[in-house]
Amino acid sequence: MRILISTLLFFSINFSFAQIPNYDFEIWTSAGGYEDPSSWSTMNYLTNTSAIYTCIKASPSFNSQNFIFLITRLVPGIGLVKGRIVSGEMDTTTSLVTTGFPFTERPIGLNYYFQFMNADPTDSAFVSVTLTKWNSQLNKRDTIGTGLQTYNSMNHSWSLGQCGINYHSSLNPDTACIEISASSTFPQDGSFIYIDELSFYGLASDILSPSNSAGQFHISQTQNSIFVTTNIRELSSTICIFDLLGRRVYQNPFYTNQEIPRTILQAGTYIIRISTVSRIFHYKVIL
Repeated sequence: MRILISTLLFFSINFSFAQIPNYDFEIWTSAGGYEDPSSWSTMNYLTNTSAIYTCIKASPSFNSQNFIFLITRLVPGIGLVKGRIVSGEMDTTTSLVTTGFPFTERPIGLNYYFQFMNADPTDSAFVSVTLTKWNSQLNKRDTIGTGLQTYNSMNHSWSLGQCGINYHSSLNPDTACIEISASSTFPQDGSFIYIDELSFYGLASDILSPSNSAGQFHISQTQNSIFVTTNIRELSSTICIFDLLGRRVYQNPFYTNQEIPRTILQAGTYIIRISTVSRIFHYKVIL
């Protein structure tokens, strides 16, 4: 299996982020005939007159608490309405996102637990993250990072999902917006997704070009091993490997050469951290 080495990243494996508002969907607010999850916008305002709802409080979740049930419905006089929520506000005329919530970090991605069923193979659910920052000079929002994860295969058991974030700027955001929908381009009546326990994971604090890492470390592989070599000679160096949930799966003293057995790692994305007396280096690798 081939190993891909990405751009050098300086990461802090740190999971103490500012809280996602109502991340576990335990708080609900009455909106006149129906309930919406507090701090989130839904499409229920549009379908309320028909007493048909696309966002429903449900239980028990995998942790025996509430979860959010999003379902696309065919509503008389309106048509197909997607089961959709946004962490902020939507324009009630256009249904476009207008605000998010304050957020200034640079996470690797978003964790959540989910189940999904599409009413037709042409339909798919999605989870998206958008990080922005207000540009006072241009009087507009700049996009700092975006992430999108889609689902078109049925999953009828609670599973951990992840939506990775790609960064387009080295600036920190000031706002985050999470959008979750039971349907995408070709919505189908009855497609649904269950969602619970949202949390950001990891921290990408800066992005450097590959040329900045030249001459520092070289990572290669064979069928049985991963090799890390360097021309940096410092005492008391350590090499660790973390998965994207921040779990350490490997640790050893590091000198100038290290052979890591492939058998300890499953296919996936990992962060290799090499700590010396004066510096810390991180590489993102995809196996």
